[in-house]
Amino acid sequence: MTTDSNSNSNSNGNSNGNSNGDGSFRVSVLGLGAMGGALATALVKAGHTTTVWNRSPGKADGLVALGARAAATAGDAIRAGDLVIVCLLDHASVHEVLDPSPATWPGGPWST
Repeated sequence: MTTDSNSNSNSNGNSNGNSNGDGSFRVSVLGLGAMGGALATALVKAGHTTTVWNRSPGKADGLVALGARAAATAGDAIRAGDLVIVCLLDHASVHEVLDPSPATWPGGPWST
């Protein structure tokens, strides 16, 4: 898919989901370990509005200093992004974080 930054549409003429109007996207990253932290850093540096959340308090501080926005809850982070990247430890932690309130998220609820 190619995008035309002037019209915010892809080669088929459909909207590309761009929420910022400048070629950047609102992205949320849940989990700020090695992978999530690296992805969030790259997204912030690329100019994307980036919201971050981590189960351990304080993990977002360095990213906030770079320009990311810290979310108080996983749900807040999910609602803030057009694209949500989940980088959690394992299957159990994904369910621990994502299962509690999917009905409140855009596009939810999902069936399991």
